[in-house]
Amino acid sequence: MKTFPTSAAWCFGILFISVSLITTVSSEVQVVGPADKVVALAGDDVILPCSLKPSVNAEGMIVEWTELNQKAANVHLYRDRRDSYEGQLPSYKGRTSMFKEELKNGNVSLKLTRVTLSDAGRYRCFLPKLNSQVKETTVQLFVDSFSHS
Repeated sequence: MKTFPTSAAWCFGILFISVSLITTVSSEVQVVGPADKVVALAGDDVILPCSLKPSVNAEGMIVEWTELNQKAANVHLYRDRRDSYEGQLPSYKGRTSMFKEELKNGNVSLKLTRVTLSDAGRYRCFLPKLNSQVKETTVQLFVDSFSHS
């Protein structure tokens, strides 16, 4: 009779560990981008979507936006709870911003103003200190020179 309680405790222990592992894996924070390309007209403003799922506060995190066309050149850097323009490509000066009020909701999207044809390409949203397997996503930006309407 003594083996039944021990076996039951063993089964409950295995069940608890299994549920804990499943919960840990499914609740891991990941960086996610848009499902499709982003299209903008030259001269317009555009948002390059990037967020944390599930939503967690990103105010204290480092967020690096880079352009992958030019060997991962710096487009925008957020660290120490503020924007840093150190090493930013001159062509992006004064044209990039993040939504500071949305960082607490995990929104780390980048706003690019006065889009030019040369802005077209792939961008990487990267959170280097994120404790996750998925720390980055890429956004493909297409820029059109005229309206098709």
